[in-house]
Amino acid sequence: MSVQALDAALDVAADRYAGLGMSARHWARGKLRGDPAYRTVLDHLPSTGRLLDVGCGEGYLLAAAHAYRPALALHGIDHDERRLALARRALSDVQALTLDDHDASLAALPAADAVACLDVLHYMPLEKQDQVVDALAVAVRPGGVLLVRDAEPG
Repeated sequence: MSVQALDAALDVAADRYAGLGMSARHWARGKLRGDPAYRTVLDHLPSTGRLLDVGCGEGYLLAAAHAYRPALALHGIDHDERRLALARRALSDVQALTLDDHDASLAALPAADAVACLDVLHYMPLEKQDQVVDALAVAVRPGGVLLVRDAEPG
């Protein structure tokens, strides 16, 4: 799709956070528009199937995916219930949405056509990172896509 379509989807996603306060919407817009990972992930999503976002936080990627690929079922996992509560509020009208509160290294992940894990691994010890990467790979359905971004903590 075009750059304009991607930008429009990111703006629609940010607008979902307006109900959480103007600063929440501005933060979401800055994060979604300013971080190139969102455009890259959206560009690689299938039109249908399931997106699993491991470490979904406030649900920015899920909101953007819903705006860009509305036929996708969305599944977010995060260990921070406070951040998940914000995602639940922002995405309250999305029918095909599941948000789970648990540690991705402690449970089997559900199968998905696209699996994303952005800026999560560096918070974990190396051995736990290995467990999560293995679980991410297992969760990707045949023909699916795995999208991971992380950096050194420093």
